[in-house]
Amino acid sequence: MFILKYVFDFLKFVIREISSMIIKFIFFIVIVVVAINYFSKTKKAPVATKTYLKVDLSNDFKETFIQTPLNLKTDSINFYQLLNKVYSSKDDDNILGLVLFLDGNTLSRTQISELGEILNEFKESKKPIYSYTTSMDNNTLLLSSYSTESIMPPSESTTVNITGYVKDLPYFKDLTEKLGVDVNVIHVGDFKTYGENYTRKEMSPENRQDLKRILDKGYTLFSEDISKNLSIDINKFNSLALSGDLMGESSSILNKNKLISSLTYWENFKKDKNIESLTEIQDYQLPKKSLSKNQIAIIYAEGEINYTDSKTPTSSTITPEKIIPILEKADKDDKIKGVILRVNSPGGSALASDIIYNSIKKMSKPVYVSIGSVAASGGYYISTAATKIFA
Repeated sequence: MFILKYVFDFLKFVIREISSMIIKFIFFIVIVVVAINYFSKTKKAPVATKTYLKVDLSNDFKETFIQTPLNLKTDSINFYQLLNKVYSSKDDDNILGLVLFLDGNTLSRTQISELGEILNEFKESKKPIYSYTTSMDNNTLLLSSYSTESIMPPSESTTVNITGYVKDLPYFKDLTEKLGVDVNVIHVGDFKTYGENYTRKEMSPENRQDLKRILDKGYTLFSEDISKNLSIDINKFNSLALSGDLMGESSSILNKNKLISSLTYWENFKKDKNIESLTEIQDYQLPKKSLSKNQIAIIYAEGEINYTDSKTPTSSTITPEKIIPILEKADKDDKIKGVILRVNSPGGSALASDIIYNSIKKMSKPVYVSIGSVAASGGYYISTAATKIFA
């Protein structure tokens, strides 16, 4: 018994020491990361004269971003800042043009359309917009179509997958029956189809009708934009895309059908265009302007709508506790003449949506809603309290 007690005490000591060491190590790492973040937030050097702005769209340009002490990307910018910097650079004599790197694009279809409008305005400056990618899908093709020149490497190892629009939904009714699980989904209206894949064996006619309408409309807008931007016949493009001729292909077929400008390697293109300096869009500093007495507040409503806030510090949620004080502050500030509410939400709590709706409705100043990639259910409900809705 004495030996067992000795072994047990020894094991407790070892576990206690290891736990202490792990905690100290984690604490040390946190201190180091916070210190790196603190000292890295130094004033950026001015942008070099006569440079191109590099826009790497594999970076995540969120509608709004949450900074935490452990976030090493201290130079992150959000989607609005991206638009603002691109737009402002058209009048900057130091900026010779834009270079878009499209591999790993993170922008949604909606964000691409919004960026495209800004790129069209940038073109009015007569500065070039170059785009480069090694892989092309629908969204990447749409982005490249806004360029003055788009290039891909002349390699059969490049990938091209341009398709019609499709939606796959799994249905689990057979599975849940075999598992003896009974699923009940409460909804109002035939077209409120969320959750039907747990209660049905196949898609309801209403869901099929709705999705088909959305997909058809989305593809129509996509093909119209491609046709307009690249000045090609829309029927020819539809024939290529919908027949599968642009599936599992390489860059040569895009060049053959004038969907990109040329086939060349980036280093060769860079040399041909005399691109000697590239500045990351994150490092580009906008000229400082004196603040006007008449200002517009931009307020972000992004994420699920909950009644109480998430305990996770990095999650993006919309709650009455979070958004109402910001609305009230904007309403009381004499310098602020109106509010733009940027909504990007799939909805959530009906109660929270109703409370937020009421707080927007009672604003004394005009509130204009700008819809991002999604405003569904409660996301659209809170939008209807605004003076106007733009999407």
